[in-house]
Amino acid sequence: MLTRFLVIILLFCLNLSYGQQIPAREENGERLRHLAMLMERENRFDMAANYYIRALEVNRQDMASYMGAKRCLLNMGDLDKLEQLVVKLQKEKRDVQYSSDLAEIKYQRGYHKEAISHWKTLLDDHPKNHRVYHLVGNAYIEHRLFDLAVETFIKARETFESNQLFLFQLADIYALREEYDKMSQEYLSYLEANPNQYHFIESRFLNAATSDHAFNRIVNYLEDRKTWKNLKRYQLLSSLYIQAQAYDKALAALIPVEDSLKGDKQNGRLLFELARTASSDKEYEIAKRTFELLVERYEDSPFKIRAHFGLAEIHEHQENFELAISAFQDFIDQHSNSVEAIKAQMRIGDLWLEKKFNVRKAADAYDKVIQNWRQTTLRAQAELKLASCFTIQGEFKKAEQIYHRILEETPPPQLVSTNQAVYELGLLDFYQGRIHNAKARFEQIVAKPSIEKSDNPVNDAIELLMLLTENSQDSLALVDYGQARWKIRSRDYVAADSILDSASENATSLQENIWLLKSQLYDQTRQYTKGIAVLQKIVDLESAMYADLALKRQAEFYEKLGDFERAMDLLEQFLEKYPSSIYIESARRQIRTLRQVI
Repeated sequence: MLTRFLVIILLFCLNLSYGQQIPAREENGERLRHLAMLMERENRFDMAANYYIRALEVNRQDMASYMGAKRCLLNMGDLDKLEQLVVKLQKEKRDVQYSSDLAEIKYQRGYHKEAISHWKTLLDDHPKNHRVYHLVGNAYIEHRLFDLAVETFIKARETFESNQLFLFQLADIYALREEYDKMSQEYLSYLEANPNQYHFIESRFLNAATSDHAFNRIVNYLEDRKTWKNLKRYQLLSSLYIQAQAYDKALAALIPVEDSLKGDKQNGRLLFELARTASSDKEYEIAKRTFELLVERYEDSPFKIRAHFGLAEIHEHQENFELAISAFQDFIDQHSNSVEAIKAQMRIGDLWLEKKFNVRKAADAYDKVIQNWRQTTLRAQAELKLASCFTIQGEFKKAEQIYHRILEETPPPQLVSTNQAVYELGLLDFYQGRIHNAKARFEQIVAKPSIEKSDNPVNDAIELLMLLTENSQDSLALVDYGQARWKIRSRDYVAADSILDSASENATSLQENIWLLKSQLYDQTRQYTKGIAVLQKIVDLESAMYADLALKRQAEFYEKLGDFERAMDLLEQFLEKYPSSIYIESARRQIRTLRQVI
């Protein structure tokens, strides 16, 4: 709004300046046209038209100003003034543009037959003027006179003996009239003459094939064009099938293309992209077949290694975690010198830790990264994850040594936030009851937040610093709370539950946090009914600090139990009771999701 106001003030000031009686020859045509454009953008068509016309008075050859004046006068519906301008200009210089515009004025006034007759006469009078066909054909398109437009463009092709003339205008008309065979023929004709424009033509086909009817007509036409030996036909078919998620047909269409590219550095790229797209749509079987085909049929393809890696990823996506681990190990054995080998080793560690929770095997995997790929930028990430394994196992000294080593490196390791190491050291202090030390670590992060994007734990540090500061009088309960957090991280849920029960007996200000942590424990163990019950204790408190979070989390638990109506009821209560909550947007998103299933 402010920008619009400033533009209006500028226009007013400029208008005062130009409003003086300056002789036309002294005026600056370019500045007049610029001012006209500003006014046109503000929909001040009357003033814009006047400035365009004044720019024309400075330079009669300024067609940009003429077209601007015409555009504004048509927007205003001031056909009389436009006609006066055109007649005046035509007296000084005859131009087919002016003649075509006189026909346009007739059409705008409702004299359609006379206007069409005028345009046809213009074509008859200038049969060898390419510009006339352009003007008249586009005028017909503007008024949806498609038959006349096609007739005009075809006549131009015959006159100039070129089937490439007005190709895109004709293709657009055929698409509008759902004559997809003719549209496709135009595009293939252009592609045959301009093979380097494949991606442009591909986008045209994909934009046209947005309905089932259009898709079927276009695909049938391309399938029937077997005499057109250009392999781009298969590639176009594949792209259309991919857009329609018909991945098996896309695969069949791509095989001739990839066969023709054997030995080329791009061989395998299209199959690899198809497999990745299918995998992202959870069509894992066709993705697997495509990767396997690439690996087995195109041995020299530069995408073979990545396809082999993709096969292991599919096992992971299908939650066949042990098969995935085996596949990643097989990949490492075959491609130990590849860039992807270290990524495979990291994935093995992540799968053991996050999916199978075999901490010992995860630690072994991360240690292999550190030992075998010392120069890689991922080494520091592997060190952080190895330290996390030591933390889970209760080997705190080993974890601390790694974090200190990361902090002592100069320069700091790439792809790793040094704040992450400080944060983890703070957690280790918290787990072991060293509350003062933990606060100092978190204060260090908050006082000097890192600008690095990777794993930057500033928000988590702020949250824990507030927890420790606001509940300092609950020192014994804080020690238990910290130990319970470690037990949850170690997935020793029974011990964590017992410790939190003990902490709850002595807690005062920390009580709500204890109940929230218990609800997190019950969430991780899928004991949603227990989670709802413990959260109800917070909801029932008169001055609860976390009542909004507790109510929202209860709704989440009911949703996980399949009681969508109860979840929706609690979320509606949440919106009514806590309209200023920081969780309001999250609650609204949850409501939108529930409405799709209720």
